[in-house]
This record gives sequence, C-alpha cells and structure tokens, in this order.
Amino acid sequence: MLNASRRGYYQWRKRKVKEALKQSSTKELVGTIAEIQQKVNYRYGSPRIHQSLRKMGHRHGRKRIARLMNEYGLGCRSKRAYKCTTKSKGDVHVAEDLVQRNFTANKPNELWTSDITYIRLQQGWVYLCVILDVYSRRIVGWQVDERMTQGLVLRTLYQATKRRKHHKDVIFHSDRGSQYKALSVVEFCQKHGIRRSMGESGTCYDNAITESFNASLKDEIVFPYVPREVNEVRVWVGGWIEYQYNMFRLYSSINYCSPMEFENLWWKNHTLTMCAI
Repeated sequence: MLNASRRGYYQWRKRKVKEALKQSSTKELVGTIAEIQQKVNYRYGSPRIHQSLRKMGHRHGRKRIARLMNEYGLGCRSKRAYKCTTKSKGDVHVAEDLVQRNFTANKPNELWTSDITYIRLQQGWVYLCVILDVYSRRIVGWQVDERMTQGLVLRTLYQATKRRKHHKDVIFHSDRGSQYKALSVVEFCQKHGIRRSMGESGTCYDNAITESFNASLKDEIVFPYVPREVNEVRVWVGGWIEYQYNMFRLYSSINYCSPMEFENLWWKNHTLTMCAI
C-alpha cells in the first residue's frame, strides 16, 4: 500500500526507536548537568562538567556536553570589569623574584602566592586578599575589607600561618603593591621564617596563578550577582572559598581533583599527619 520495501520499513522502525532512546538519554544528561551546576552553586564550564560526569560513571563526548550546555543555557558566564588594585610606591622593601614564573611545588607549604582583587558592591567596592598554596591550589588564607591596606595583607598572613603549622621557609610571592612592601608585613615574614618574593611591576604573568584564581572567582560567582555590603561579601565569598573551591572544585592542573582531595593524597603518603594543616 505504501510502496515501501520490507527492509526499508524495518529500518524506519529501528530508527524511530533509536531516536526515542537518544532523546531520552539527552533529557537525562541535561538534567544531570543542571543538578551539578545547582549543587556547586556556580557555573562550571564544559571541561569540568565532563570530568564530573566521568566521576559519576557517565561516558559522553566533551563536544556533545558543550553543545548541550550551550543549547540549554547551562554554560558558565563570563563578564569583565576593571579596577586597579596594585599601587607601588618606590623600591623600599622590594624582594627578589624567587619564583621566575615557575609556579610549581613538590609539597604543601613550599610556595604561597598572594594577590588583592576588588569586588563590586551595589554602591562602592570591597577588597579581597587571598593566599594560595601552589602545590594543591588550596586557599590557605583570605580576608575581605573595605580598604586596601597593609592590615588586610597582615590579617591574611596571620590566618594562613595559624592554619599551616609547617610554614617555615615557605616562599611568599606577590606583586609589588605597597601593601606587600609595608614594614609591618616585612617584619611579620621575618618573625615567622617566611621568604618574601615579588614579581616585576606591571607584569601580570609574574603572579599568573593567583590572577587565574581571581578570574575564576569572578566568572563563577561574583559577576552574576552584586552584593549590597561588606558582611554579605564575607559570608558569600567565604562560603565559596572554604566549601565549594577548597573542597569540591575540580582543578584541571591537578588532574581534576579538588585542592583538599589532592592535598590529602600527599599527606596520606607522607609521615606528617593531617593535623598539621
């Protein structure tokens, strides 16, 4: 009646079944991606979504994941604003560059990097200072303040040294901002056996690893939302750093482990106990 061959008819039936299964699989995959994005409370890009799915036992191509994220509005949002935070005054207390853009470490507490970045409020700005352990990419110290002063750096250093007991001879690398060259910061580092290091002025590549963290922070949680006041920023950014970033965020440079997971593997295989951190 339809002038169709028997073979063509059965191929059509199989094709309809395959299309229905594919649509069901796509719907399930999109739902899983949405759950991951909701769970981490910020936007992952397709590489980290791909690795998250692999850890859950899913096997999908990264290009397919990227396409579906784009089609269903599940991709990461990226927006840029600029405010200068590095103010270098003179060459007093400038430290030698001990890193030379070699951002590698063989163990925790070998190399720390630090930077100050801005966060926009609905009216004005606040400033975030972080200290990052290069080995695991873990944030070991952070502080938020309405002013960008040497006190902001000192409080961040104090927090890092309290958390990390085995910090003697650690290299503390930063830019040449006046806050990092303050006498109080120099004396604090000398007292605690911390070796200061500074990159060149006006060269972001000399502190690229911390700049990368700041970019991730802004792309994933800062720009989609503008907080009202400084205490809201402390709760909001602090929760992201301590919980989402340190404990769960997958980092491509450490084999898509979270900073805590990667660091715990090191401590597990060495004589120092976890109470040291």
